[in-house]
This record gives sequence, C-alpha cells and structure tokens, in this order.
Amino acid sequence: MKNPYLLYFLVVFVFFVTSCSNDDSGTPNPEEVQIELLKGSWRATQVTLNETDQDGWDDFEIEFTEETYITTNTQTQIWPESGSWHFVEGSLNQMERGDGIVIDFQVTGSALTMTFMFSSTHSSGKLNGLDGVYAFQFQKQ
Repeated sequence: MKNPYLLYFLVVFVFFVTSCSNDDSGTPNPEEVQIELLKGSWRATQVTLNETDQDGWDDFEIEFTEETYITTNTQTQIWPESGSWHFVEGSLNQMERGDGIVIDFQVTGSALTMTFMFSSTHSSGKLNGLDGVYAFQFQKQ
C-alpha cells in the first residue's frame, strides 16, 4: 500500500518542480515587441512638411529589419536609400538613424507614424525649402 502513495507523491512532486520553473524566455521584452511591429515593408500614405501635404512621396516605401532600413522611391536628402537605426536610450518610441536624425514614432500592427525635424545642416549643402518638421503616415504592406 505504501508504494502507490509514494508513486503518487513522486508524480505530483515532479509536476510541481517542473511547473515552477523561473524560465520565462518565451516572453518577449518590450523592445523585442517594438522591433517585431516595425519589421517589414511600409508604404507612405501621407507626408507633410510643417503640416503641409508634400508631393513626390506617393510610391515611397521603407523596409525595416532589426537594425537597418531600405527605402524605395525616396527623396534621398530626407530619407537615405538605406542605413542603420537604433532605439534612443530610454525610449521605445524614438529611434535614431545612422545619420543622427532622431525620429519619434508610433507603431501598431498595420499603421506607422514617424515625425522628425530635418535641417539642411544634416546634408552636404543648402537645401532650400526642405527644412522643418516631417510627418510620415505609413500602411503595412
């Protein structure tokens, strides 16, 4: 009779020991969640400069990976064809491009909004009429 109780006790003990593991590696951290939301291709639906709609961005697309981006149909003075990016320390809603421009952004599963200040001092020459606050609205592709 003692053997069935001992077996039952061992089964229950093993179950609790394996259930109470501190291994939470399956839970992504907030930075990983943001990266997963950003990754992929995005198509611009609206671009403004100082709250004024801008022409010439109709076919602009950007693709993000964990640390880089690639653009198509871009205006390279404002968005380089490719580059690196990283989160600004302490914020999961700001990124810094490899050229030093800091971008505020909000991302959901299907929409991305990016806003940044562009100054011709970031460029290799004077770019008349391009300075100001850019706001990009994107749709996930």
